[in-house]
Amino acid sequence: MNQRVDEICQRIQHGRAPIAVRGAVTKDALVPQAIEADWIDLDALPAGIISYDPSEFLITAWSGTTMSELCQATAEHGQWLPFDPLFVDFGATLGGTIAAGLSGPRQLLLGRLRDFVMEVECVDGLGKLVRGGGKVVKNAAGFDLPKFLVGSYGRLGVLTQATLKILPRPPASCTVTVAGLSAEDGLRAVQRIAGQPLPLAATCWTPSGRLDIQFAAPAASLPRVVRRIVEWLPGAVQQEDGDEARWDCSARWMQTLAGHRLWRAVHSSDAFPRLLAAAADAGIECQAAWAAFTESWWCQADDGGLARWHACCLRHGASAVQIRGPADHLNMVGHLPWLPLVNRLRAAIDPRRRFFDLQPPVEVSPREATSAQD
Repeated sequence: MNQRVDEICQRIQHGRAPIAVRGAVTKDALVPQAIEADWIDLDALPAGIISYDPSEFLITAWSGTTMSELCQATAEHGQWLPFDPLFVDFGATLGGTIAAGLSGPRQLLLGRLRDFVMEVECVDGLGKLVRGGGKVVKNAAGFDLPKFLVGSYGRLGVLTQATLKILPRPPASCTVTVAGLSAEDGLRAVQRIAGQPLPLAATCWTPSGRLDIQFAAPAASLPRVVRRIVEWLPGAVQQEDGDEARWDCSARWMQTLAGHRLWRAVHSSDAFPRLLAAAADAGIECQAAWAAFTESWWCQADDGGLARWHACCLRHGASAVQIRGPADHLNMVGHLPWLPLVNRLRAAIDPRRRFFDLQPPVEVSPREATSAQD
């Protein structure tokens, strides 16, 4: 066992509770500094790539390794992290990326983060070093610990290292833009495209009515794809070169909102237009919708908008978590039916309750949520 990992095991076994974990703090709202806890800094852990075999499409690294290092190492072999990691340029680490469970707009092509976490090593609530998963895709033996740690916000254990599945980078990509689309029209357009055998990689809709649609495939096939989209969507225009840079910038816009509260909302696709309208009525600013309206969108809520934002999400069957900005708690709002189950499962990993419970800071009844929007 690594000496620094052993020190963390000892702290969990003999230190005071509750225990909280933080890394590079690029998603600062997920690690509120105001809470009183025995903070474990992942800076104390080793960093760097442990093993990388491009022929096996697997890379193993310490949790303190920056995502930029992983992206650079895989790019040198024509490979990439298909879940399109966020906050790369701001120092996001492997451990923090897995704990936050966030994927970027280009996840549509091949899948989200949880689809590519193959094996993990972590220190549990008993201070024991445990390993879960395996370096083969069809390993289904035992408890699926890697998937459980994705999106756990550091409340289930201290991740020390992980193995990711990587894939060849798409040979080429292009982006088609359509202007003047309402949320409803944008939703219908993306649903129609997603129902076709097309290499859809990413979408981004903004309240200005602009819909960007990226496709990734061999360069020879992309002109045919563009022609089909132009026929289906009046006003569609193919963008010029610099496609990758455009989507990288789209994934970085959120990091310019210093001092603001940045939220990620999860919802059903059909609920998006209604949720968007309700949020606007409540004074909540939507910035962009990623992933074809089918998974999540990002917005900015002011200091007094927590209860109103909770009411909006609750009424429309959505949930949201604050990712960046001032936060005294781990702010989760809306419809959270999974929360009691997660806390029960956590009892098996952390029977001594050494780590923080996941608890929403706002309680609004369904009747209050309905009246808030009527």
